Amino acid sequence: MANLTAKVEIQIEQIGSIFTSSNTLEGTARIDVVESVLDGVSDGLVNFALDVSQAKLVFMQSDQDLTVKTNDSGSPQETISLTAGKPLLWVPDFPEAPTPFSDDVTALYVSNASGDTATLRIKALLDATP
Repeated sequence: MANLTAKVEIQIEQIGSIFTSSNTLEGTARIDVVESVLDGVSDGLVNFALDVSQAKLVFMQSDQDLTVKTNDSGSPQETISLTAGKPLLWVPDFPEAPTPFSDDVTALYVSNASGDTATLRIKALLDATP
């Protein structure tokens, strides 16, 4: 399998100083999802599956506020509130970033009551080697 990389940079700017930290992650597979979620959609299915033991990075962001449920719309494993423009970023190697998923994800159910169509973007880097 081909090696894929993702670079995560964190930059903090304060008066008179800038602190930057950079990490390059490697994996063998990736997931890229771009989904339009119409205003008024309730528990719309988004095709996304994740084996959390393989995850090296998960990034999820929307341009509108969304509610995201994992695995089941009625009794979800997790319910995640995505705020417009504020990403969910999970890198298992970063101890300050707790996992948003308690177990594997088989599907997402997304609700949009923002008043506008949302664009949901999900990127994941995986190490899928046996």
